[in-house]
Amino acid sequence: MGDRHWELPSQPNIEYYRNAAKDLLRAVRSGEPDAVERAAEVLGTRAGRRPSVLADAQHVLAQEHGFATWADFRRDVVRRRDEADRPVWRLGSGDVAHYDEQATALIDAVANGDRVAVRRAQAHVPRLTGRPAALERRDARVVVAREYGFRTWRELVFYVGKEAGEHASPPSEALTAAAEAIGEGDAAALRAILGRHPDVVFEPYGAGGTLLGAVTQPNVFGTNLGRELGVDRRCVELLIAAGSELDRPLNLAACFNRVELVELLLGAGGAVDVIEPWGITPLMTAIYHGAAEAADVLARVAVVPDALWVAAGAGLDGRVAGWFTESGALRPGAGDPRPNLADVGWPPAPPPVPDDTEAILGEALVFACSNGRRSCAELLMERGADVDLGPYLDLTPLHVSVMSDRPEMVTLLLDHGADLTIRDGVHGGTPLSWASHLDRPHLAELLRARGARE
Repeated sequence: MGDRHWELPSQPNIEYYRNAAKDLLRAVRSGEPDAVERAAEVLGTRAGRRPSVLADAQHVLAQEHGFATWADFRRDVVRRRDEADRPVWRLGSGDVAHYDEQATALIDAVANGDRVAVRRAQAHVPRLTGRPAALERRDARVVVAREYGFRTWRELVFYVGKEAGEHASPPSEALTAAAEAIGEGDAAALRAILGRHPDVVFEPYGAGGTLLGAVTQPNVFGTNLGRELGVDRRCVELLIAAGSELDRPLNLAACFNRVELVELLLGAGGAVDVIEPWGITPLMTAIYHGAAEAADVLARVAVVPDALWVAAGAGLDGRVAGWFTESGALRPGAGDPRPNLADVGWPPAPPPVPDDTEAILGEALVFACSNGRRSCAELLMERGADVDLGPYLDLTPLHVSVMSDRPEMVTLLLDHGADLTIRDGVHGGTPLSWASHLDRPHLAELLRARGARE
């Protein structure tokens, strides 16, 4: 079938999928093994037939996308045609087996009646809505693919392989020499290398993606680098002047609270509103990771996106207050978009319920607490935010305050009666067990003093 299937538009229309079904039918008739296997997986329940007509191939595509019929799939594609499709890229370093293990775990969880797992399955496989629970592997794979930002399991497998192939390529001699020059702070050597090999700034390099991306990492060109730049500024400026892509490094610098680098990249033209490839802005990244100082810098440029939880995480009291009417009701749009910690590597949770005011308030309180925004947290609790609500896998404000090492927020929440016994849905830990696990004896002592027990 060639590579046309993977030249996927951001929002495919129904004509694209009709052509994909025709391609599949032709490939099966030609005996292409991958196409034959795809058809057999779906049509084995239909008297073992291979696709003999276009309708059969269309049925295979519909099933691969989680729909019972081509008609259901077509209606969904048409319904979504005017919607912006947010890019998401949640692939880690695992191989396909890593993601298949998650599908197996989901099958087991659904079989055991786990309510979260059932909600995840029904949310991502439309034909399962309202049905009880025996989850086939291909359905579980659809769920996992959707949660990692792909429409089908085949797309996920393709991009996992593509990513592995890119990282498997050894760096060029010029790239290795440039990295050594940066590590040694030798701006003259780096300038000479870039003069001879200007494209080296675009070559893949480590987890940061490029040399400039690697500079954002705390432990590549230094050890536990923090707010300060930590590398020779001239080297960074040379990479920027050579045309390095800025937006991904800005997002990564925000993640690691690399404040000086965030300022440098913004000054060079890094964009605060770009969401490629992870589907989140630099400000969202900073807030997700409790990088409050980086969030402060970014929010002074623009608050993107404009949502209640973003304002709370950025410590913008006035914006938080502005999301409430005079009567104290939450204004429409306060939860658009909703946060999702799976964007930054946490386990997937079911999609949030739209317009769930309690959850929207709870999400805002969680991020106010994880970023140490005391006045925003107090305002939200005054407006009805539940101090014990865990809107994402039962992670309460107290849990995230411990994880982010915010003793002032721990004290505030305890003063407001936060429950010490709630266990999260990730590791089944109480706030005290998280404090012990993260080796934060000062927080463990504080929690024990308020009555927490192992």
